[in-house]
Amino acid sequence: MLAKDGAGWREIYSRNERGDIGLHGLSAEGTGIVAVGPNDAGRRVAWTIPLDGSGIKVLYEDPSNEVESVVSDRFDGTPVGVWLGGQAQRYHWFDKNAEKRFESVARAFKDRSVTVYGRSEDGKRVLAWVESPSHPAVYYLVDYNKNTADIVGEEYPALADTKLGEVRSITYKARDGTAIPAYLTLPPGTDARNLPLIVFPHGGPEANDDYAFDWWAQFMATRGYAVLQPQFRGSTGYGDAFRRAGYHQWSGLMQDDVSDGVKAMIEQGIADARRVCIVGASYGGYAALAGAAYTPDLYKCAISV
Repeated sequence: MLAKDGAGWREIYSRNERGDIGLHGLSAEGTGIVAVGPNDAGRRVAWTIPLDGSGIKVLYEDPSNEVESVVSDRFDGTPVGVWLGGQAQRYHWFDKNAEKRFESVARAFKDRSVTVYGRSEDGKRVLAWVESPSHPAVYYLVDYNKNTADIVGEEYPALADTKLGEVRSITYKARDGTAIPAYLTLPPGTDARNLPLIVFPHGGPEANDDYAFDWWAQFMATRGYAVLQPQFRGSTGYGDAFRRAGYHQWSGLMQDDVSDGVKAMIEQGIADARRVCIVGASYGGYAALAGAAYTPDLYKCAISV
């Protein structure tokens, strides 16, 4: 990486180790570049690359979750925080004003995920995006002077009065003892016992599901199915080692993680072993076909989109 130095250029950073690093603009002080990339342990953290060439420095790292993205101010572009991945997704703020705006809105919407989507230049009004795994997103215009929050848009207005499924963030043990994160959506108004199960692996495969509203999972849950979304090895958000464990493992370790999730739901009494289907799109569609091919006794049906 080069920085302008008079009429020429000078190197301020070079990177030989594996793993990409993404650049996200200048720091608030304007003395460095904010970047996101893996540390020595393979976990993505936020870095500052000083323009004076004094060496890359850790801006923020979390002991268990990866930094997935940088939150920038919409007016001056400076980074004000980061979004952390993993199962317990959350913000970490650098800028106290941005944190104050977020907290003031979040307190008004307990048990919901809040994103301050935009703000007026004076900071007295914000556009907030509010949702939960069981509640579709609603956009609110929050006016601090008037102490009001008015709905200005809904992603799924037809679902406003529909009872949706409960979503649980869980883990289960794979056959080699590895803890596999997953999301389990239960049909509304039912006990988690002896349910028909749809296992719903995500696409990518270098991607991940979020602890957020998923219209597809909720559609299936409202039809009476429990829905399991396993974050099998090869998924992102859980460290470089977890992601790289999926290399060359299509139909292998990655598929075993999916199968072991089904078996865990059966052993826990949540799923009826006679009523299990595997459904997916993109890589998830491949996993559905692989499930039917390699573990046909596990599934009653398979759907590849």
